[in-house]
Amino acid sequence: MTRFRARNWAKDNRALVNRGSIIFWVEQASLKKWHAEQSKSPGRPQVYSDQAILALLIVRHVFHCGFRQLQGFMRDILKLMGTGLICPDYTTICRRARSLKVPFKVHRKGPLYIVFDSTGLKVFGEGEWLARKWGVSHRRGWRKIHIGMCVQTQQVVVASMTRKGFGDSQALPAMLDCIDGEIKEVIGDGAYDTGRCYEAIYKRGAKPIIPPRKGARKSNSRPSLEARNAAIDRIRDQKRGLRRWKREVNYHRRSLVETAMHRLKSIMGPKIRARRVDSQGVEVSVKLLILNRMMAEMRG
Repeated sequence: MTRFRARNWAKDNRALVNRGSIIFWVEQASLKKWHAEQSKSPGRPQVYSDQAILALLIVRHVFHCGFRQLQGFMRDILKLMGTGLICPDYTTICRRARSLKVPFKVHRKGPLYIVFDSTGLKVFGEGEWLARKWGVSHRRGWRKIHIGMCVQTQQVVVASMTRKGFGDSQALPAMLDCIDGEIKEVIGDGAYDTGRCYEAIYKRGAKPIIPPRKGARKSNSRPSLEARNAAIDRIRDQKRGLRRWKREVNYHRRSLVETAMHRLKSIMGPKIRARRVDSQGVEVSVKLLILNRMMAEMRG
């Protein structure tokens, strides 16, 4: 059994300490793009740029404050910095957050190794203690978050929010289309063991690492299922089995995305604060963007 010892404790400790720092590092490019560019389209032009709204939302979710508190906090920060910029009011931030596009940019050279999984975030309803004591109420609402994470950088490259009954295999094809660049491997659990997922992975020229379900049968009808048939043969081999197959393909890298989900809920909270569906999607994307920047800082 191979064992690994962490040798970068000092670097990790410094990164964790820096998370509590109140020093604001503001790029000059962000200050120059605080106001939106003039548009020739009809209607009232926007005063503040999308980059400014995104920066304000990042501050809001890092410090867990409301829109009104965010306005007062950033108003004083900009005043202390002496920039002469004006913070938009809370109604403008809330309205612009509904249609904001949050990009996921992962700086990685070479092919990508993507691991997929999903989790749930609560929108409203009773807490965990009341739900366990009195049962789950019909007013208890959830949103399902689908995440695609890069194994090398441990950063989220694609995310999607759906209703709680939406299947993992239904979300994967559309998420793969949103990823730019070459994909080497796609890792997922048994929920992605469907012909739709294998077909989408085959079109991207990637190798699927998905454990076949119990009692799975081989199929020779489509070339996209050749990798699945090979996995079934190797698992049914008495000398291998499922456990040894997972070690051979390094399937346990899938635990990295579970760690990312735990990081999301522990740092950003297990709830979604927005009430509109479009605002909820932007809120989740901003939280994942914050985690990406934290991971980039820790990895140096």
